Amino acid sequence: MKGQPLYSIQGTPPNLFQEIRGDAFAPRNPQALNIDFVRRPPFFQVSPTHKARTWLLDPRAPQVEPPEHILQLRRKGAQGHEC
Repeated sequence: MKGQPLYSIQGTPPNLFQEIRGDAFAPRNPQALNIDFVRRPPFFQVSPTHKARTWLLDPRAPQVEPPEHILQLRRKGAQGHEC
């Protein structure tokens, strides 16, 4: 959102010279599931205008409270598509 600091994830990006197994962001994600280190997740719809690759959005995943920046994206997407 305008005027707020840009959210960034911890850690360093993966080495692109090595094969990436699973979700490339899993080592940097404190909420990563075991499957994140094995299989790349498919795209899941986050809002009418946003998709994300994360097993946390799979209906079989444990239910966790999304980080605040994800909640803000959802709210912003819903506001932009009200009739």
